[in-house]
Amino acid sequence: MSWVLFSLTALMAGTTWLPSVYADEAEWIWAPVKTSADKAAGLSFFRRKLNLRGAESGEIWIRCDQQYLLYVNGVKIGSGKDWSQQDFYDISPYLLNGTNVIAVEGLKSEPGPAGLAASVLIKDQSGSTSSYSTNNAWRTSVRRQMGWQQRGFRDARWQAARSLGKLGATPPWGEVAGGKSKSKRARFEVMREFRVEWVVKGKDTGSLLAISFDEFGNILASRENGPLLLVLDSNKDKIADDVTVYCDQLKNCQGILGMNGEVYATADGPEGAALYRLRDTDRDGVADKVAAIVKFKGRMQEHGPHGLRLGPDGLIYMVCGNQTQLATPPLEASPHRYVYEGDLVQPRYEDPRGHARNIKAPGGIILRVAPDGSVLERFAGGLRNPYDIAFDGHGELLTWDADMEWDQGTSWYRPTRIHQVTAGAEFGWRSGWAKWPSHYIDSLPAVLETGNGSPTGLAFYDHVMYPARYHGMLFMGDWARGQIMAVQLARNGAGYKGTAKVFLEGHPLNVTDLEVGPDGWLYLCTGGRGTEGGIYRVTWTGSVPRQVQDLGQGIEVALRQPQLDSAYARQRIAVVKQKLGAGWEQQLTKIARQTEAPVKRRTRALQLMQLFGPAPPEDLLRELLADRDANVRGMAVYLIGVRGAAEFADRLAKLLEDPEPWVQRRACEALVRGGYPLPVDRLIPLLASNDRYVAWAAAKALQTVPVDRWQEKVLNSPYQRVVLAGSAAMLSAHPDTATCQAILQQMRTLMRGFVSDANFLDLLRICQLAVGRGELDEQEKAAFATQLSAEYPAGNAMINRELIRLLACLQASGIADRLLEQLEAGLETEDRIHLAVHAPHFVTGLSSPQRFKMLEHFVALREAVTSSNQAEYLDVAARDFVSRMSDSERVEVLAQAERWPQAALGAIARLPASLEEGQLQQLQALDQKLASREDQPAEKLRIGIAAVLARSQAPTAMAYLRKLYDQEPERRGVLAMGLAQVRDANNWPYLVRCLPIVEGNAAQEVIAALADMDLAPQSPRPVRDLILQGLKQNSDAGRRQILALLEKWTGHRMGGADDPPASRLAAWQDWFAEQYPDQPEAKLPGPSRDDRYTYQQLLHYLASDQGREGDAGHGAAVFRKADCAKCHRHGPQGKGIGPDLTTVASRLQEKEILQSIVYPSHVISDRYGTKVVET
Repeated sequence: MSWVLFSLTALMAGTTWLPSVYADEAEWIWAPVKTSADKAAGLSFFRRKLNLRGAESGEIWIRCDQQYLLYVNGVKIGSGKDWSQQDFYDISPYLLNGTNVIAVEGLKSEPGPAGLAASVLIKDQSGSTSSYSTNNAWRTSVRRQMGWQQRGFRDARWQAARSLGKLGATPPWGEVAGGKSKSKRARFEVMREFRVEWVVKGKDTGSLLAISFDEFGNILASRENGPLLLVLDSNKDKIADDVTVYCDQLKNCQGILGMNGEVYATADGPEGAALYRLRDTDRDGVADKVAAIVKFKGRMQEHGPHGLRLGPDGLIYMVCGNQTQLATPPLEASPHRYVYEGDLVQPRYEDPRGHARNIKAPGGIILRVAPDGSVLERFAGGLRNPYDIAFDGHGELLTWDADMEWDQGTSWYRPTRIHQVTAGAEFGWRSGWAKWPSHYIDSLPAVLETGNGSPTGLAFYDHVMYPARYHGMLFMGDWARGQIMAVQLARNGAGYKGTAKVFLEGHPLNVTDLEVGPDGWLYLCTGGRGTEGGIYRVTWTGSVPRQVQDLGQGIEVALRQPQLDSAYARQRIAVVKQKLGAGWEQQLTKIARQTEAPVKRRTRALQLMQLFGPAPPEDLLRELLADRDANVRGMAVYLIGVRGAAEFADRLAKLLEDPEPWVQRRACEALVRGGYPLPVDRLIPLLASNDRYVAWAAAKALQTVPVDRWQEKVLNSPYQRVVLAGSAAMLSAHPDTATCQAILQQMRTLMRGFVSDANFLDLLRICQLAVGRGELDEQEKAAFATQLSAEYPAGNAMINRELIRLLACLQASGIADRLLEQLEAGLETEDRIHLAVHAPHFVTGLSSPQRFKMLEHFVALREAVTSSNQAEYLDVAARDFVSRMSDSERVEVLAQAERWPQAALGAIARLPASLEEGQLQQLQALDQKLASREDQPAEKLRIGIAAVLARSQAPTAMAYLRKLYDQEPERRGVLAMGLAQVRDANNWPYLVRCLPIVEGNAAQEVIAALADMDLAPQSPRPVRDLILQGLKQNSDAGRRQILALLEKWTGHRMGGADDPPASRLAAWQDWFAEQYPDQPEAKLPGPSRDDRYTYQQLLHYLASDQGREGDAGHGAAVFRKADCAKCHRHGPQGKGIGPDLTTVASRLQEKEILQSIVYPSHVISDRYGTKVVET
């Protein structure tokens, strides 16, 4: 690649690119302080953005006085506490095309010298290495801000880091090594007494997405974008090590389950994305039968179908992300059967970046499937994107779900959380700002919130090889934080509570799945998003007594077999059953009855009968319903629900009054699942339970009963909790207008008396459902709004949020002044954002000065937020707010648009199509004032101004747009769309000139305009540009549009109407070459093998932050040294043989200049073209 490229781009845009030879060594840096560095105790946060294209590898050598945490693109990579030790990290797995960020949290816990030094080296695919080592190009802050380590965080207000001197030559750290240390940082940090061991290295597996074990202890592993693998134990050392392909018909498996000699997998396959059943009928280690039993629309994706588990009922449970679309709907009688959005304020604000935009309820789901696919039920919903699920020893299902990290700092963000998933559970994920808070009465809460994270595999430990304190523990993989968490769960009524700790941390640890192996060790695989794969296991270094490992003989082997949920455990148990014959059922029945036996032994006996048959006899289950142990009663109740025998109806009804909430909840679920008659009078009191899981199960049961059997009893109950929980159940399942009106009236009655804060929160949610789901008349809404207004503001932030939602929907303008007062009351930022985004619904209650004061709050909040997502939510709200102001106020907003650019878009949008000349001049003047700004709100406002001017079609507006087209090359695509609105001779040459640069919608607008004009070019160049534009089109519709215009311009026709458009364009290329042999061919340029960088790589680089931070001085030096000056002039330098480059940036777009450098023969001016004259 010619050095001319770098000189011209530097001169054009003030940018340069320097090879790594110019990279300085790492410097010690810290946040700027008023005094010397020895007074710098406390936290400092550092960020360095890098824009990468085709990065092959990356590494960081880092040290910090005193402590550091290192992140790459929001993923925690490592930490350290000893500045004298330089730590090494391979960051290759976490590098992305585009913007990347290295983020470091530095801590100095006591007065004294503080400093951070890091060498960041990135090697691209050409072998060139670039340095991004610590210096004053790093940004820093002493304040922790939400999402500061993420790529999308806005650090424009952060300061430049203070350089303290070169690494290796700066006191007090002295001559510490600035190069690579002799020792690398340990890859893994694991709990004491444990060790991490390789099983299969990444070179043999590739990037892995999921693992499981088959009946014989072999590992099944799915390669990203590749087949399902089988890892065999080739040398019989009980460690799987030989990688083979088990099924090459499947790709991207994200869930694997071995069962009964078959393998189930969620994957792309012969029938698209589906749950597939695989069989190896000839037992050669390769699947030869592949059948889809549950089909999905589209392909596998990160938010699609994921993990699989065999449930205690013998059915398959499958977790699916929120973008999963079933090809066939689940059964209407599914446990999760009532689906609604549940948000009140419309229109909904969706994610500004488009994530999950317009994804509707139920979002992420858990499906329950018969092994042959004959039954498909939706078991639970309202999740976002959990990757895995796991059953504990009691048959309870758990999952781990994360929220969108971009939303941190808003009232609708929910931390990563563990959920206990009961039948019909709803967890309230909705797109955009519509997510339900955890306290909503029509959803279930989290077991445990675990902060930020990227959940992957889950595994319950039910083996004997780890110490007893780990038995029954839930292990969870976190891809983003590079950790495996260990969670201790404890029964909490009908649900669980938990505590979490870090079990294993890697540097890095891109863990994707977990399983407990036959040897009792925890296995994990790594990979995802093209990162390094491999399989590891975590062993305990202690000694397990032989008697603990010995499973005994006969039935004892089945009762004590570890990891019942695994294929290898079930295989071993099946062998025991076969050997015992009739003694199998007899012994298990006897053990289940032994009240003096350990509870786990008795419940395991019941589980074995359910999974392996014969099912527990009815007399045994009837007897166990009265057992003194709640775990035994609960297991018996569950199995009765699975069986559905009519004679158990009365016994189950009595268990609704069991002293244990866990048994009460399971009795509710069993009554519904078994299709038993539902005892309404015994279910209603459970609605008052303080245990949300019990009240939820009772509500789910009542929803299956005709509402006229229980509505009056609920609404007339003297117990507030019954009224509230029952009303929520009615509104979820039976939201007819009469029911909504009756419930709203009851809520208004309750509000006149004493209601606790907790009950009032639930009451407000019920009012939201009644208002949102019922067709209430305006008079009724107005009366309710007046009553509700008196409650705002309350002394509880959660209550205020729900009040604002309701009052905004009801257009209760009477509280608008109080909303403004609250914004000035020093609330937390997330509460201020909550008020601001709802403010458009209160415009009518504000005076004109108050409305402009509200705009000032939008400005102040936008400056206070820490992520672009927060800012863009505020921008949308500001535009909506202004759009509801009066015409005269919008004129004032436009007059101050420099201060309120995001709000001014709302004013622009409401301008009439026909504008007076004075208004046009005002818009043009505003556009000129904004021209020097580069912030996003100003850029968006200028686009809006251009659109309004174009819509007016006024001659002066068109003249102004043509002037801008000439002066601002980078905006020509937008301006061309505006000029295309008036199809006359004045705009014709501009529309023709823009053919080489317009793309997408702009290209379609321009082609349509040219086709509508009775003009044709007189020179060959526009024809060539039009052919090239056709070659860039991605659809036949676009190609046909261009073919029609070519025929109109030239009077020629190439090919028949039925010929493929691509082949007809090829014929036009040949025609052009024949007609105009002295012109460049009508071919798109392509990369050369000699190019160090492709055109697209360079264009992407120039658009990056780094690409815009060049040094024109370096560019001038290259301009001279590369002999560019021999032909080209720039200012006083150079000669005028070739084009003058002094004003090239004002004539051509950046991409046009770059194209002329990379492909100098693609476009040649007639003035500088050369010809061969033959005589």
